[in-house]
Amino acid sequence: GDEKFDIVIIATKYQAMYDAAKNIWILGGTWGYEGGKLNTTSSLFQFAHCSNLVFKNLTMKANYKAHALEIIACKNVWIDSCRVIGLNVPSSSQREEQIQIDVANRKTAPNLKNNLNGHACENVYISNNKVTGERAVCVNYDTARKANYHKNVIIQGNVLVGKTAEG
Repeated sequence: GDEKFDIVIIATKYQAMYDAAKNIWILGGTWGYEGGKLNTTSSLFQFAHCSNLVFKNLTMKANYKAHALEIIACKNVWIDSCRVIGLNVPSSSQREEQIQIDVANRKTAPNLKNNLNGHACENVYISNNKVTGERAVCVNYDTARKANYHKNVIIQGNVLVGKTAEG
């Protein structure tokens, strides 16, 4: 099967809103699939229903079939001074965003098994990063629950290089 190099924190059915994990800082280092098989569809980092997450000075390498960093229904997230690199050759079936901000539902976060409650993210700051990939950054929403929009998402001072877009 596929090699998986995931770093995953997912809420259990007993954890609600932003309580799955708190106060996580990941500072520096190179994280990614380089040297392994690039055919996984799992995100390199995936955090759901968490609060107070900091990603600073990381280099993240993920293929075009998966997100480098996926944030689902989280609060108080800082992504600062990181380098995110999409690996492999993109195709029509490999169009994932390198940084993905998601709502907790089956459509936008299909790998999330619990707490598919439609909650959105709040206070997400994406700054001073260099992101290259099929699609650089996406802030997703749930078309079925239009009242559940992300709140206070700020993207500033980044270099974003995407090869395609939706639409």
